[in-house]
Amino acid sequence: MMLYFTMPTIQEIIEKTKAYLPSADAERLKRAYDFANEAHGSQKRFSGEPYIMHPLSVADILLDFHPSENMIIAALLHDVAEDTSRTLEDIEINFGAEVKELCSGLIKLSKVRSNLDFNDFQAENLRKLFLAMAKDYRIVLLKLCDRFHNMQTMDFVRPEKCIRISQETLNIYAPIAARLGIYHLKSSLEDLCFKYLHSVDHESINEQLLKTGKSRDKYLEFAKKNIMEILAQEGIQAEVEGRVKSAYSIYRKLKKKNKNSIDDIFDVFAIRIILPDIYKYGKEYTGHLYTALGTLHKNFTPLANRFKDYIAVPKVNGYRSLHTTLMGLGPATYRQPTEVQIRTFSMHQTAEFGIAAHWLYKEGKEVPANLNDLNIFNLSDVSEKHADDFLLQQQQSWLSGLKDIGSEEVNNQELMEGLRVDVFQDRIFVLTPRGDVKDLPAGATPVDFAYSVHTEIGNQCVGAKLNGNAVSLDYEIKNGDVIEIVTRRNARPSQNWLSFVKTNHARNRIRAWFHDLDGEKHLREGKTLLNEKLGQLGKPSLDVKLSVLAHYDGEKLPFKERQNLLIEIGKGVVFASSVIKRIFTLDELLMSRSRPVEYLQPSNDGSMGQLSSKLFIGGQKNMPHHFVKCCSADYKDELVGYVTRGRGVSVHRKNCKAVKNTEPSRLVAVAQEIKTSRYHVYIVVEVGDRVGLIRDITKIIADNSVNIIDFFQKYGEKPFDTLGFLLEIENFDQLDKVLFKIESVPSVLRAFKVS
Repeated sequence: MMLYFTMPTIQEIIEKTKAYLPSADAERLKRAYDFANEAHGSQKRFSGEPYIMHPLSVADILLDFHPSENMIIAALLHDVAEDTSRTLEDIEINFGAEVKELCSGLIKLSKVRSNLDFNDFQAENLRKLFLAMAKDYRIVLLKLCDRFHNMQTMDFVRPEKCIRISQETLNIYAPIAARLGIYHLKSSLEDLCFKYLHSVDHESINEQLLKTGKSRDKYLEFAKKNIMEILAQEGIQAEVEGRVKSAYSIYRKLKKKNKNSIDDIFDVFAIRIILPDIYKYGKEYTGHLYTALGTLHKNFTPLANRFKDYIAVPKVNGYRSLHTTLMGLGPATYRQPTEVQIRTFSMHQTAEFGIAAHWLYKEGKEVPANLNDLNIFNLSDVSEKHADDFLLQQQQSWLSGLKDIGSEEVNNQELMEGLRVDVFQDRIFVLTPRGDVKDLPAGATPVDFAYSVHTEIGNQCVGAKLNGNAVSLDYEIKNGDVIEIVTRRNARPSQNWLSFVKTNHARNRIRAWFHDLDGEKHLREGKTLLNEKLGQLGKPSLDVKLSVLAHYDGEKLPFKERQNLLIEIGKGVVFASSVIKRIFTLDELLMSRSRPVEYLQPSNDGSMGQLSSKLFIGGQKNMPHHFVKCCSADYKDELVGYVTRGRGVSVHRKNCKAVKNTEPSRLVAVAQEIKTSRYHVYIVVEVGDRVGLIRDITKIIADNSVNIIDFFQKYGEKPFDTLGFLLEIENFDQLDKVLFKIESVPSVLRAFKVS
């Protein structure tokens, strides 16, 4: 992309517009320029140039994307309402509601500031940015062009502001351009930021590129000629071009490899082969690309493990191309390995212009504000030479997902995490058993995948298979995995899923399921969830008085508040396991009081397991003491002692309400020396019949650093068998996680602790 240091004229803007959009109203474009010029009046930029230079330059940059007439007018007017006495209403009266909305959206984005370190102010501004993107992608494209011109003229800005703007451009706008597939802007923005953020490295790399320029150009010309001759012999028509990778891209490669000289990396430049678009039977044909690839591999030496097929599995932003690295393209004396990219012309346009590429050849048609307005399955609605349905579908899905990220129901912390996952994190492609491709963030789980297919698939998910083998629901999916979701009609989401799902879409759908229940249903659902957890831990179920909740977190809970707590569980606001920890002590949760002989044979040593500790009460060891139930005090808590009459010292949490209003003279300090030993916990797993089931269960136990002390299998008369395990458990969270994961294994009916 060229740099715009000379001001284009409005006549040049009009001529460029009419070249691809003959129906454009030249008089209306001229009127928009006059309106902006009059409004800005004598305003100057930091460079001393008339302010009108900026909107003209933004419009000129935007023209590379063949935008609609209204977008060009919005580019000319984008600063008027914010920086002059003219209002958005004035813009609407003169140029219509659509132009006004575009300018309004840009004003909302003008205050976005971020370095991706969390704070509430920047979170709210980023919320505006991504909601605007979800509502109308064109606003963000306008913003990217605006930011690009500002970065071009940064030499006139004071240094500290220059660094701040460069950093937020690198953190926010360049990744957005990449995510939208607009490498045309992404690389230019990165290089401009690089210049101001790492000036010494920027100068060093450019000096090295300048020194090697002549030899590099000579090599590229030789290689291009060589490739064209080889392809021509096979009857393959192609354009071949060579390019040097951007300075910032080279800088990142040097840093990654811990190198200082560009001579130490071999992929400084690349050759691009562009073939014609071919359509057979109304569909895009790509066979000639693979023919060209085979021809090159036959005549030159490909490097192993350097081939990438982005046509079979495109990048998340729609990028498609074949990548290979070849030896022997240049003279015999020059053995430099060179990256070669093979793509069609329409694929090339997508690589340069991303989501905007779909209208590059649409003459005289308005650009849709939202991809929902474009029928992506109708090839007549897309250029005959640019039927890139995959890109449109992928970007439409992603842009729609931004509404979940920016929802007012998402708090600021979750918003920032959502942006890191859905915008600024690497993406992976996962396949359904039918071969459909799903785009997910790195680290996504089968539950994320299930919700990406359909909300009901997610809600009814009970298990998952990876490439035919059962995996846990919190398994981190890898690129190219084939995932099959096991569903059950009457199944429901689990609150535990919220602790490991990666996508905001999945998280919001899970919460929505719980939130959509009315008050009575919330209460019933809360009771069900808590009873399931109590039963899983061998504890009595809730009674009519909800007695198990009578003492909660150090205070006595009235009946109404017990109900409210259950409603919170039913809504998904509070986890049942979190409530359990506030009700029972660690000993009560993990210690087994009797050996369940109906399930297990006695272990060799007969040990029960416990947590050993020395408490220093009032500075003394071995002081008689006992833990009280009112606050569920445990060794890991900050403790205080209360001297009782005849029962030694009762040990409470420091924040326990029961000791706040007592006699201060009867309170004593409690310090602790803890030596952790593992609890011996019995669990029972009821299972159906399946090959490899015991292997899958024991793997889960081992993966969570839990030892199996004893095991037995009982074949019952019921339609299920019983497996028994004696485990060494460190804490409640570890037990809770193991039970949950075991229950997610296909053919497992139930897993629970016995006492």
